[in-house]
Amino acid sequence: MSTIPPDWRDNEPDDPHDPIDEELTPAQLIKSRLLTTADLKSIPRPTPLIDGLLYKDSLAMLYGPSGGGKSFVAIDIAMTVGSTRQWWHANSVDSGLVLYVVAEGVSGISMRTDAWEKRHDDDANVLWHPMAINVFEPMWSSALAEVVAELRPVLVIIDTYARSTLGLEENATRDTSIVVAHLDQIRVAAGCCVLIVHHSGKNIEAGARGNSALKGAMDTEIELIGDDARMLLRNTKQKNAPELAPLWLKLDGEGESAVVVAAIGEDDSVAETVLETLEALGKIQVPGGVSASAWKASAGVPDRTFYRHRKTLLDHQLAINLGSEKQPKYVVGQDGTA
Repeated sequence: MSTIPPDWRDNEPDDPHDPIDEELTPAQLIKSRLLTTADLKSIPRPTPLIDGLLYKDSLAMLYGPSGGGKSFVAIDIAMTVGSTRQWWHANSVDSGLVLYVVAEGVSGISMRTDAWEKRHDDDANVLWHPMAINVFEPMWSSALAEVVAELRPVLVIIDTYARSTLGLEENATRDTSIVVAHLDQIRVAAGCCVLIVHHSGKNIEAGARGNSALKGAMDTEIELIGDDARMLLRNTKQKNAPELAPLWLKLDGEGESAVVVAAIGEDDSVAETVLETLEALGKIQVPGGVSASAWKASAGVPDRTFYRHRKTLLDHQLAINLGSEKQPKYVVGQDGTA
């Protein structure tokens, strides 16, 4: 196996793959790892992959009920990160190679990717492994880490966790801790984000299925609930950053399949007038965005109405601020229909 590049978390004491210098006693090894407060500045800070949602060098989990659209969302994330697109539902993207392990539903993947490419007029740098890789087994997790070390993807998606952990007693802390250590091995191999797609338990309110050690190990946890017509994506855990505001999404038919787009939230009674304000933006937008005053003048609605509409459109990623808070510059979002 090729050597995995060094990483500051590579030597965590609970990592079974931790290379130990046999010339040092355990006490000497602990002492050698001690850092001063000033030394902490050398530890890399979280680097966004999708700003506010996914971060490089992290473990993440997307979970929800069976048939709730998780794979559609995971594919949308993969294709966006692997493409030239700069935004994922108003959140900036740092693009790069993606490795996607398709552990179930392989036959429908090409229809979904075709639909995405047609809708967005773009292709994506994504490598697909069309069968499960058992990350509970040391041999296979090490093999995947070796491939990741060679290919250097920024994102590895394992869909689904259940199909990729055969033999695991998912309610057992020991077994779950072994899988977490293997996922960490894959993460460290390229400093990438490892995103697992998982199912909710029978009690949806209780979160993801299985032992709490899995949730505890995640840097990011994302819940997806609802149905094709309206899905709510909630960032239920973000270890090192503020949690992303909830996103309303839906599936929109494209060709033989569907794509993920933004959806107006629970109050559809204002949707028509809100979309009229979005349409006004679309008529005057220019590269780099337009000012709030120009947009407001184009919308032709009272000030208070405009500011309420603008907030709704920004909350649901139908409009994007390319500027700053003090000097905003607005454009129609990727999924806006101005």
